[in-house]
Amino acid sequence: MQIGNSFKVLLLAGSTIGIHYTGYHIKYENQKYPRPCSALILLSSLFFGASLFLITQIYNINANNSTLVLIWLIGVFPLIYGYMSTPIAGLCSLLFYLWIGLLYSERTDLENLISMKDLFLISGIAVYFSGILHSLAEKAKHAEKTF
Repeated sequence: MQIGNSFKVLLLAGSTIGIHYTGYHIKYENQKYPRPCSALILLSSLFFGASLFLITQIYNINANNSTLVLIWLIGVFPLIYGYMSTPIAGLCSLLFYLWIGLLYSERTDLENLISMKDLFLISGIAVYFSGILHSLAEKAKHAEKTF
């Protein structure tokens, strides 16, 4: 017996939403176990990315591109400020560098414009200055050291 594609997608989305809701509910509504619940929220962010890649495989979409990493980054980025989560800020930093590397490897015309080392240097400086900008706002100070 074979599992249908729509059931697979529902299973992936349901597990991601279920893990996220469990972490949110226990941390903010019950106000118990804040650290393990923060880990559950980070786990749901990782599940979101895994679900993106698995859904593209289910429907035979080319998953070897930087667009999926960018969608993952955009989807997870608001959680930094919604939950004031430093680990998710670290995940977003890693996803940003992964996206830059994948974009550079896909686009052959970028090799003529800039070397990969220079591109990572410029993006590192940009992330550093975003950390400085986070230090200016009191509500965003939690992400200052991560960036």
